Amino acid sequence: MSVLSLTKVRNISKRDLLLTGLMALATYALIQQITNIDFTEVWNAIKSADLVWFMLAFFVAQLILVPNATSMMSAVTAPIPFKPTLILQSAIQFIGLAVPSTASRVATNVAYLKKFKVPYVTAITQGALDSFTGFLVQMTILVIAIIFGDVNLNLKNNINTDWVIVLSIAGGIILIGLIVLYNSKTLRLKLINILKDVIGSFSSLAEHPIRLVTLFGSNLLSQLVLGTTMVITAQAFGVDISIATALVIVVSATLLGGIAPVPGGIGVQEAIISAGLVSAGVDQSSAYAMTVSYRLFTFFLPPIWGAFSFRWLTKNKFI
Repeated sequence: MSVLSLTKVRNISKRDLLLTGLMALATYALIQQITNIDFTEVWNAIKSADLVWFMLAFFVAQLILVPNATSMMSAVTAPIPFKPTLILQSAIQFIGLAVPSTASRVATNVAYLKKFKVPYVTAITQGALDSFTGFLVQMTILVIAIIFGDVNLNLKNNINTDWVIVLSIAGGIILIGLIVLYNSKTLRLKLINILKDVIGSFSSLAEHPIRLVTLFGSNLLSQLVLGTTMVITAQAFGVDISIATALVIVVSATLLGGIAPVPGGIGVQEAIISAGLVSAGVDQSSAYAMTVSYRLFTFFLPPIWGAFSFRWLTKNKFI
């Protein structure tokens, strides 16, 4: 798997990028048709946004590379350098958009860790351990933010078209996943083996408390960066939302978008974020303008410099 996937990554073509771009445009057009959003109003809202807050949101969004790098470094037993690991996180943003498959991203990580003599099994487990830790952190954030935070989401009176789309997509994906698992013994065994590896890795991490704290702390910081980006983006449009509300929205979008069979949860994340903002009292046009801006900062623009990061890693034989 790794060799084939990495070969595909190294041979990314303009066609791959074009198809992903067309997918994004088609998804946004579909959302516009279903929700009747006036894109003229959305564009006017973006043009009237405060440029200083806008640029600050963009800058803060890029800081996520740092905790992503330290998270990866703490998930493996072998010492790996910070600089190329940081650059790898940028490259993965490009790979995630250009070649939207888990196998390609895993293959890239494995190839990188192989450079530092990390065993293949450990390299594979690292990704699962990091992802599972991220999931635990996200669920914890949701529970704490909803129970103790200043979350202002009036869902009872704001079950709009966006939420119908979100719940339908989420329900369909979960149902399909359960059906596939039920009918595939091989897949069930693979999932069980991955869980066993993750549990074993946690047991190993228990012997290194600093690494364990760094792993969880890095994943927490990643979510805080996203939540802060949303708060600052809202400020650019003259909207005040609490960090707790922002975290509930972006964490929910990341969780459900992560299980969608499309790169970066395109469409799913947009629907969840805009629906969440509307539930927080933002008018629909402003909510969608904020959503588009947030996604530009965190998903659509980073692959541009991620392509150069990928080239640097390849040129310096890190992958």
